[in-house]
Amino acid sequence: MAYKGSRLNSSGDLLTQALDISMANRIADAGESGPKGDFEGTVVGTWKRLDRTGAGVVEYKSKEYLTRATGFTSIFAGAPVEITYSNGTYFTRW
Repeated sequence: MAYKGSRLNSSGDLLTQALDISMANRIADAGESGPKGDFEGTVVGTWKRLDRTGAGVVEYKSKEYLTRATGFTSIFAGAPVEITYSNGTYFTRW
């Protein structure tokens, strides 16, 4: 499922995001052998921006990835961030 991105506007959205992150972490920890992303494990990329849908844009090895940002603070363009692929979605944290 592709991440569509949105701004959090209710506690239900925050709960859904927390559950999605929790599920992604459990899948990553269990080493599920489902579809693979462009890399395995967690890699360090460069934060670019939020796109108009709220998805994080991160560059890794000259390729831009749309990610589900899991950080709760503002960061500047060019900051290093961790990218993880799980269950069809790229997650970014800082």
